[in-house]
Amino acid sequence: MCFLCYNSLGKYHSQKILIRTSYFHNPGTIETSEVLCICGFNERRRTGMFCSNCGAELKESDVTCPYCGMLQPSAAESEYMQKLEHLKQDVQNLKAVPTKEYTRELRHQGIFTAKIVLIIFCIFLLLFVTGVSVFYGSSYLEKKELRKENAFAKEYFPKLNELYASGNDEEVYTYINSLYNLDGSTALYRWKHMDYYNYYTLYMDVKFLNDAIADNSYNEYDISTGFYSAMVLTREEFSSYHKNKLTDAELVKLDTFIQESDSLLLEHFHLTSDEADQVYQDCLDDGYLSYKKCMDYTASHKNQFS
Repeated sequence: MCFLCYNSLGKYHSQKILIRTSYFHNPGTIETSEVLCICGFNERRRTGMFCSNCGAELKESDVTCPYCGMLQPSAAESEYMQKLEHLKQDVQNLKAVPTKEYTRELRHQGIFTAKIVLIIFCIFLLLFVTGVSVFYGSSYLEKKELRKENAFAKEYFPKLNELYASGNDEEVYTYINSLYNLDGSTALYRWKHMDYYNYYTLYMDVKFLNDAIADNSYNEYDISTGFYSAMVLTREEFSSYHKNKLTDAELVKLDTFIQESDSLLLEHFHLTSDEADQVYQDCLDDGYLSYKKCMDYTASHKNQFS
């Protein structure tokens, strides 16, 4: 009986046994055997694919025999090579991914850097334009203010000089106070006698308080203002810069202002020279005499004032 189709082999029966025995023990011998059956057993074995273990017909894609599980080397090799090729392709694709990602990230970073540079450039440009505008704007305002001061000086300084020459300080003081609210009045600080009248203004506070005490018409504001001005005149160090701008006659008058202020502190605030020095130190704020602290002192010692 044929091993594949089970037909009777007739006179080849004895050979069938040999073929089967040869097939199971030495599969390679079946490749050279003669055709023993009309089904073409050997021919099919030679031209097709059969399991080397059980002789079952196989497909080219069968890696193992579906009947006995025997590994088929040629199909297994073919499948292995295909998988290897796929793996190689996957590796190549994997190598391409970082390159693409790197290129994409590089492009992104380049765009981001360009934006930052553009923003910084715009900021610097804005600062430059603002600086130029402020510079020219300030320059324009300064020139405008200077023109106002020059016009003010041209109009009012002759009158100030005339009043000063008359020797009436109180009249000059009153006239100066009437000019402060006018355009360009900052020019007053350029008037050559203005330093003296700054001292005279302090003295007027002391004089006003003395006159109010004589008339018994003073109030708390008069007391604190007179006390503050007396402290400035008697305890503040006058800079040589300001003193050098005073005439000899003005320096003599300044000494008179200081003496009257000392008398006010002693006679009406009852402060000796040492006590006045200590109160002055107590009323300093960051190295400067504080009007508020002077006002607080006079308010807390009003019972001692007479």
